[in-house]
This record gives sequence, C-alpha cells and structure tokens, in this order.
Amino acid sequence: MRAVQSGVRFLPSGGSESLPERRGIFIPGALSQGSYSGFSEPFYHKQLVEFVGSSKEILPRCRVEIVTNGDFVKAQKLRSLFDAGLNTLLISMYDGPEQIPHFQAIIREAEVDPERVILRKRYLPPGEQYGINLTNRAGMVILKEVEVAPLKEPMKHQCYYAHYRMMVDHTGEVLLCPHDWGKKLIVGNVRDQHIVDIWTGKILTPVRQRLAAADRRFAPCNVCDVVGTLQGGEHFKAWQEFYGGKKGPP
Repeated sequence: MRAVQSGVRFLPSGGSESLPERRGIFIPGALSQGSYSGFSEPFYHKQLVEFVGSSKEILPRCRVEIVTNGDFVKAQKLRSLFDAGLNTLLISMYDGPEQIPHFQAIIREAEVDPERVILRKRYLPPGEQYGINLTNRAGMVILKEVEVAPLKEPMKHQCYYAHYRMMVDHTGEVLLCPHDWGKKLIVGNVRDQHIVDIWTGKILTPVRQRLAAADRRFAPCNVCDVVGTLQGGEHFKAWQEFYGGKKGPP
C-alpha cells in the first residue's frame, strides 16, 4: 500500500544566529500548513485519521488539509477526520455536477461545517481549463487541446515554490516542489536526514538562489511553465533577508 504524500510550508526567521542554533524556529514555530495529497489517494490509507491526529498533536497551530477525489469519502470517516483535527477537506470532482448533491448529503450526515469542505469542479470543459489552473507539471504533461506542453526554452521568471513548500513522497524522498511529477530533483530523504537539514541544505539553498534570480536553467525547472509567484511572497522575502540579499548561486 502506498502512503500519502505531504506538502508542508515553512517560513524562516531573521536573525544572526547560526543555523544549528536556530533549528527550532524552522519547524514547530514556523510550519503553517500541512497537506495530505500528491500522487496517491489519501483516503486509501487506513491510518489517515491517525496521521491527522498526530499532525495536530505535534503541531497544534498548523492547518491540516486533505485533497481527495472523493471516491472513499463516507460520513463516518469524514466525522472522524474533523474530530481528529482536520481543518479543511478539498474534494476534486471529475465526473460531473451530479456529484455535488452526493457530497452535500454526506457532509450533512457527518454533521460537518460545509464551509470546511471545498468541492472543486474538475469536470469543466477544456474551454474552462477543466476548472483548474493547468500547468505542464514540470514538463510531464502534454494536453494539446489546451496548449499545455513542455517548454522549449526556460522561462526567465522567479519562482517561490522552493521558498515556502516542501513535498514529501511516501518513500520519504523530498521533491523540489509539487509540480515535479517526474521526481527529477530529489533534495533529500526524511528517513535518514533531519528535515531541517534538507530544508536548509546544500541542494535547496542554491536552487532557491537561482530561482530568486529568475534562473531556471536546470531540470526540472527548465521545462516548467508554472508562474511560481502567485503565492509565497512573504516566505520569499524572508529567505532573501536570511541569505543576506543574495540572489545568485553562492
């Protein structure tokens, strides 16, 4: 059975202390959101409720969300997840509008606040981009009907993803970002490395500085069409202050 992936967001704190002395601020005090989503279906995992409960116990101020296609969403499980501390459930609906009343009935039966369950219309036609902000997933997706394909030349544009988000695969491998569907750039593994050492380490540090300088001339960013600056501006600025304003490779 495949475990779920987790996307987490971190914000560095300014200061002149050395990194080893500042480890604590990178995790418990700075993790703002954790998401169980990615390349597999979270509801397929039998320990999902336990995972959510543990996340909230360890990081009580962290927002925890789950992204699902809804196939395994039942009222009892839904109630258990929110009782365990889940903040938001996002259901991606691919079949059609008939799914809306189906999920609304489950939400009512579970006696869950409907504002905390977001129904996403992924069944919309190509003209409406299928209800999602489509990207080529770092060059892995080709959709001719909506003109999505790997780039022939790298974009000259900054990207904030590596400044605020970490993607941990079920193997423990840490991906560059959630758009790297090909898993072309593995920055570490939480099974044998401290998560802070990965987050502040020798792979991500130069990557951040290159992306800050709008330099995407490395895989997988060289074929990626993600704008990358729609979120994470606060984190980006904090990292620039932490690095002393440097924008190029060290």
